[in-house]
Amino acid sequence: MAVQELQSGTMLRQYKVQKVLGAGGFAVTYLVEDEKLGRLYAIKEYFPEAFAHRAGKAVKPNAANVDDFIWGKERFLSEARVLARFRHPNIVGVTQIFELNGTAYMVLEYRRGRSFKDWLAELGRPPTQAELDAIAEPVLSALETIHRNDLLHRDIAPDNVYVCDDGTPLLLDFGSAREAIAQRSKVLSAIVKSGYSPAEQYSTRGTGQGPWSDIYAFAATLYQAVAGEHPEEATDRLLTDSYVPARQAAKGEFRLGFLEAIDWGLKLSPQDRPQSVADWRSSLLGGATPAQDSPAPAAAADRAAPVQSAELAGASPRPSSTGKSRSKVSITAYAAAALLLIGAGLTWLNLDAPPPDATPEAKRAATRIDVKPSTPPPMSQPVEPSVVTKKVDDTAEREDAIFASAVGDIDRLNTYLTTCRLCAHAAAARSQIADLREKARLAELQARYFNLRICNQTGYAAATAIAGHKEVGSVWSVVGWRVVDANSCRVVGRFAKGKVYTMALVHNDLRGWFGNDTKQCVEFPGPFDRTIDKSTTCPATGKVFGFVEQTVTTSDHTWYISGEPTIPDTAYFNFEVCNRSRWQTRVAVMGRKNPLTADWTVEGWFPIEPNACGIIGRYARSKIYSVALVRNKPGMKTSGKDIKLCVEFPGPFHRLNTPKYKCRPNERLESFELIDVGQASKFTLNLNAN
Repeated sequence: MAVQELQSGTMLRQYKVQKVLGAGGFAVTYLVEDEKLGRLYAIKEYFPEAFAHRAGKAVKPNAANVDDFIWGKERFLSEARVLARFRHPNIVGVTQIFELNGTAYMVLEYRRGRSFKDWLAELGRPPTQAELDAIAEPVLSALETIHRNDLLHRDIAPDNVYVCDDGTPLLLDFGSAREAIAQRSKVLSAIVKSGYSPAEQYSTRGTGQGPWSDIYAFAATLYQAVAGEHPEEATDRLLTDSYVPARQAAKGEFRLGFLEAIDWGLKLSPQDRPQSVADWRSSLLGGATPAQDSPAPAAAADRAAPVQSAELAGASPRPSSTGKSRSKVSITAYAAAALLLIGAGLTWLNLDAPPPDATPEAKRAATRIDVKPSTPPPMSQPVEPSVVTKKVDDTAEREDAIFASAVGDIDRLNTYLTTCRLCAHAAAARSQIADLREKARLAELQARYFNLRICNQTGYAAATAIAGHKEVGSVWSVVGWRVVDANSCRVVGRFAKGKVYTMALVHNDLRGWFGNDTKQCVEFPGPFDRTIDKSTTCPATGKVFGFVEQTVTTSDHTWYISGEPTIPDTAYFNFEVCNRSRWQTRVAVMGRKNPLTADWTVEGWFPIEPNACGIIGRYARSKIYSVALVRNKPGMKTSGKDIKLCVEFPGPFHRLNTPKYKCRPNERLESFELIDVGQASKFTLNLNAN
């Protein structure tokens, strides 16, 4: 069944669909424009095509799958809520979630760029070690944050690692929600990608997966980068493992430790792989050889020098009795089981590898091979139905008692799930485990983090910036701008307890900066996350401003902004635009936000409906420049003659055209009209288009 996608132009609240970015069996992702802000976002729509269909704009479950559809939608929303709590530069941010058209949507930040797969293709050559390090290190940081919050990505591959135009890598398309639905409903299969998914991920039961599973997938992604092709599929390796080590398959110059770390991450048996990102990081990024399960460490000189693939191709692998014998035992066990399947006509093989900290009973249960003959042997004695019924009743009664005693205890609930046969309470047990983990996570957050609340007690809106630790022990991060309206309060973020630095600019004030303890290079308007040290020189677009230091020990902290403006209100005017045409008009404006500075700011596009007026900004008196674009009319009608700027539509912009500057492909040079406002407190620009 083909996915029925929403048409271009469809409105989802204030978001207008531009085009489809991607579609799969679980969801459809669209590029949309926020009609209110003029910004681009990506929206992911919950659409499990295996048990739902499109009816107009609505998504409706098939009659036989109503419960699965509703349960899956809750998992989709739950995953979105978890992702919305992340504030990591390498995890795509969720800005909003809502329900509409019978289904659910998550609004995602949109960054221009390309997938890692396309990035590799565009290079036209093997990537360098420095290029891969610049991608691997941020992705590992993102994975560590995900795993710390008891989540797995489950769908890492070259098409789900995104490289932004500025080189920043992002993790896209988490598969946790789909994996949960696959475990509940056999209509959806487990999430697997040939060559990138580990063996334990081929089971729809979901057991045996952990951080080591994501590590396998990312190692396979890096293998693709260095070798030009992905490794052999994990299930094929179970039968005959013809895996070519990265150190032999590499087609460029790479650190030996980097290549051996890829091989470590691609071990077939979960126990033989790194068990956490922390275990793997130093080997992958530092050039060190993985401990225990990898070949013997290379000398320091060998690790420091790049390794040429031509040399590796003819090199003999180093002996490693510990690592290789351990891997061989695990692989042999898998392979023997698979050969038994083929030779004897058996019907089921358990590929669910247990986690390293599982109990002995759980490990035996998870690694067992169930031998089920394709033709059952004849029974010498018929079994009475009453005996079978009594056994089922006894089992159900015993499992009811085990579940009742396990309520509220994660370990006991997991034991119930690994030992039950009828598993009548499996869904309830999983739901309880998720709830208990969420409560524990929230308790930990309350103990380690605080919510920063800002109360603006001035008569003007305040833009605020904060520097603090987003994660305990992490580097300082600067976030801004968060606008707080006059005489109002707002929670602006969560930070690790300890020290935090704050700074505010009160609009219509003489650069009303508060703070004097630490300095940052900042630019207004625009977000920033760049700290400064003594040797840093601020760029031309930024200025050095002071932050005030605050020490926080409570779970909630309020910062009060007070002060009076130093510039009178009469120094400004309200700029009104009246659209006298029959078509929607977008207006861009260039003016000064502060009468005491010479800085010009370009803002837009502001939409004005046909035959309507609207105030689009507040500017310092005297002169202002404007340009209008009339839409839905053949050709583009612009007004203006006095100054030219490189502009882009749709999208905000704030960059003047400089001498010898060439507009980018997505921009064009437009003329702005000079308007002398004089001393008016309100100025109206009338747009008359035919």
